[in-house]
Amino acid sequence: MTGTRLILCAYHEIGCKVIEHVLQRSDIADLAVFTHKPVMDAPDLEAFTKKHGVWCSTENVSQCKLPFEPDVISSVYYRYIIEPTVIGNVEGRIFNVHPSLLPRHRGCSAVPWAMIDGDSVTGVTFHYIDPGVDTGRVILQATLPIYATDTQVTLYQRLMNKGAQFWPAAFELVRESFPGVEQEGEPSYHKRGAPCNGEIDDRWPIDKIERFVRAMTFPPYPHASYKGSIIRSLDDYLDLTPPHTPRNRE
Repeated sequence: MTGTRLILCAYHEIGCKVIEHVLQRSDIADLAVFTHKPVMDAPDLEAFTKKHGVWCSTENVSQCKLPFEPDVISSVYYRYIIEPTVIGNVEGRIFNVHPSLLPRHRGCSAVPWAMIDGDSVTGVTFHYIDPGVDTGRVILQATLPIYATDTQVTLYQRLMNKGAQFWPAAFELVRESFPGVEQEGEPSYHKRGAPCNGEIDDRWPIDKIERFVRAMTFPPYPHASYKGSIIRSLDDYLDLTPPHTPRNRE
């Protein structure tokens, strides 16, 4: 297939990297980008795309008229659920990159939850978008170890780099109408928002508390807390707990 008409629903650093890659390709006939207004330290993809003469909108892709009839739609860290009305425009050639090894950690906050749950390995999953939440058939997966020194920010950055690295391969598979494979394994799902509202539960084993503190380290977002105190390290937590508090390990 040549001259692909592509719509990117993209945001944040990985969205910027994918757009940069697409702009270097000679086989894209039309390109349009749906993104979000930047918050905190997110790059301004709207300004970036318009600088390169690319059509861009911050409207919800599911609530406005598409600028052209696409061959492929790709969601890259896009924050809106893409509705069936949009999915039906491309005969199934619509895919997403998710920062976990699906079906584990569907939904939001997949990166910190992988750390909190004690996973030793995580990764990125490119999957077809269907009416469910991260339930579509898998196009490809790439794995990454979770290190004992990882914080959410270090693991997140490595996952975003991995996603950008493998996006071209996933795009080619979608263009070739690769059917994908069903997700296998026990699924888990997390709602939007800080895990456990960012609050440490002192009934947790000490290993989980330590992982939780690292998983909640993602400046400028809030650190973990315990009874109203900010917890930036395990030592911060231990300084606030009495000597007789059980120090069970998982």
